[in-house]
Amino acid sequence: MTPLGGHRTMRGSPNACAAAARMPSKVAFLGFTDFERSALTSYFRLATHRQPAYEQVATLTDAEYLVADADHAPSVQLVLATERLAETVFVGAQAPAGHRAWLMRPIDALQVMRELDRMVAAAGGTLVVPGDDRRQQTTVVQPPRRTRVEEAAERLAAEQEQVQAAMSTRGDLPVLSEPVDLLLPAALAPREVPPARPAAPPRRADVPPPALRALLVDDSELALRFLDSKLARWRLEIDQVGSSGAALNLLEQRSYDLIFLDVELGPDSEMGGLELCRHIKNSAEWMHAAIVLVSVHNGEMDRVRGALAGCDAYLGKPLDDVELQRLMLRQGLKVPKDVGATPA
Repeated sequence: MTPLGGHRTMRGSPNACAAAARMPSKVAFLGFTDFERSALTSYFRLATHRQPAYEQVATLTDAEYLVADADHAPSVQLVLATERLAETVFVGAQAPAGHRAWLMRPIDALQVMRELDRMVAAAGGTLVVPGDDRRQQTTVVQPPRRTRVEEAAERLAAEQEQVQAAMSTRGDLPVLSEPVDLLLPAALAPREVPPARPAAPPRRADVPPPALRALLVDDSELALRFLDSKLARWRLEIDQVGSSGAALNLLEQRSYDLIFLDVELGPDSEMGGLELCRHIKNSAEWMHAAIVLVSVHNGEMDRVRGALAGCDAYLGKPLDDVELQRLMLRQGLKVPKDVGATPA
C-alpha cells in the first residue's frame, strides 16, 4: 500500500509498470445516507474496467483515498483527526479549510471518480487518456501537508473575522479595529442585556404535529389513486398532478416536504422524471423537498441514475409496504395505528 500523503514511484520493466497501473486503489466512503452510499458503491463496482481502477474497502485504515460527506460533522472530524485532507474528496454544501477536492450535491459519481483520478495522478500514478491506449507516467511533488496546529490557527482566524463582521453590524456593540481575542468574553458582551423572552407554552400531548405536504406526479391516474391510498394512512396533505408542467406550476404556489415522482411521465410532459428531479434539486427554493422516484424499472443501474439525478429515495412498482414504511419513518412520521411495526 502506498504511504498516505506520499507519491507512488514505478520502477522496473514496462510490464511491471503496467501491472502496477492495473492495481485498484482502495477507497472508503464516510457518512452519506444509505441510498447515496448504495449508489456510490454500485457505480464504483460497475466501473472496474476503467483505469485508474478503485476498490471499496470498509475500514479507514485500509483505504488509500476517502470520499466523505461534507455535511456529516463526524465524518469531517474523522478526516481532520487522521490528517487525511490530501486524500479526501468531500461532497456537500461546504468543505473544511485546506481541502483538496470538493463537489456539491447532488452526488455525481463520475465527478467523484475524476477527482480521485487527479489524486492518483498527483501521487505519481498512471493517467489514461480516453480513446488512447498509451499510459503516461506522471510524478507530481506534493506540497507539504499542513499540521493540525496550522489548520487550527486558520480556523481561529476565520472565527475572529466572523465575530468582527457580526459586531460591526450591531448598533449596540462597539466596532473594534483589532481582531477579537476569543479568550476575553467580556469584549464580546453587549452593553445592555435584553430582557429574556417568555418561554413558549409546551405543546399539548393531544395536539398532533402539523401534517407534511406531499406532491404526487404520475401520468397514470390509476397509479396516482393507488399511491394516494398507500399514503392516506400517514395523514399527509396530498396534491396530485399528471405532468411535469403541472408539477412546476404547483411548486410555484406551494411548498412541499415530499415529492413522489414517476420516472416515465409520458408525452404530455416536457421533462421526464429524472430531468424534473434534477431541475427541482438545482433550485434554491425547492431543493429542501425530499424527492422519491417511483418506477417499474428498479434495477441497480436505474437506482444509480436516480441518485445521479439527486433523488433522496427510490421505490419500485408495485410499492412494497415495508420499504414505504421505512421511508416514511425516516421523514419523522409516527407509525399509524393500522400499520404494524417495521421488521428488523
